[in-house]
Amino acid sequence: MTIARFLSGYFWLIALAIALVNHFLAMRRIERSRERPEVVAAARRFLPVMTGLQVVMWGVMGMGVVSGSTRSVFSFFRPQDGNPFVLFFVGFAIAVSLAHAWYVLFSDGAFVIWSFFQVTRRSSSLSFNPPVWFYRILGALNPVLIAWWIYSVTALNGKIPEF
Repeated sequence: MTIARFLSGYFWLIALAIALVNHFLAMRRIERSRERPEVVAAARRFLPVMTGLQVVMWGVMGMGVVSGSTRSVFSFFRPQDGNPFVLFFVGFAIAVSLAHAWYVLFSDGAFVIWSFFQVTRRSSSLSFNPPVWFYRILGALNPVLIAWWIYSVTALNGKIPEF
């Protein structure tokens, strides 16, 4: 089995493993944090949601590949083929980006995300420490970037590589 064949069939599993490892590393940093209690509580609320959304995304991709409904992870770059797993994956990405934008712009989401990064960063000596409004701007751009990605992927209309 070549590395290309392995990645085309099991990228979802690698991404799922990375998401879970990141979850446990972040949880450990949250538990060791010396930040204010409200900042730690906000980070503790945000982490399971973020991890859960990643698990759903990569799980759907994995079910599509393992069940044979999609040929490889590259099938997820062709939503125009109408595969139900791919359409759910893309629809879920759009729904999550819109919900994220709403949460960041109109709820306390910007503070929660800022808190998460305050608690989980590796060093307090990092020179880049953006304010909460920076996360509001990123939250507003998220649906735009997802829409641009979907348009770019479908406009290419390339063939799915065979390995």
